[in-house]
Amino acid sequence: MPEGTEIVAAREGVVVQIEKNNTESCPREECSKFNNYIIIMHSDGSFARYAHIRYNGTSLSVGGTVKKGDIIAYSGNVGWSSGPHLHFVCFLPGFGKGNSLETKFRVDEGGNAVLLQPGNFYSKAY
Repeated sequence: MPEGTEIVAAREGVVVQIEKNNTESCPREECSKFNNYIIIMHSDGSFARYAHIRYNGTSLSVGGTVKKGDIIAYSGNVGWSSGPHLHFVCFLPGFGKGNSLETKFRVDEGGNAVLLQPGNFYSKAY
């Protein structure tokens, strides 16, 4: 995902957390403290986290609402990152660490829907 690509909301919800002021990145875990991200809470109690957005890459505010398909940010290469990409995860809150939820995405030309697998790369050509 090239830097500056529009990121759209996967589902409607309420913005509960934003970090957008970091500019540093590196391919090591200690750089995760520099991640820029948005967390949106959905009506069923699940959350979506969109990470590695560019510096100042969103105009959203905590407490604001978004609809599915709304542009919420622009991609970047900030934080624990070895290249431009979007780190997207849906999760249920839990003690310590949230529980990730399986997520289907349309890939390729849009006709295929697949469950995302950690460590794999996916593209959109539609």
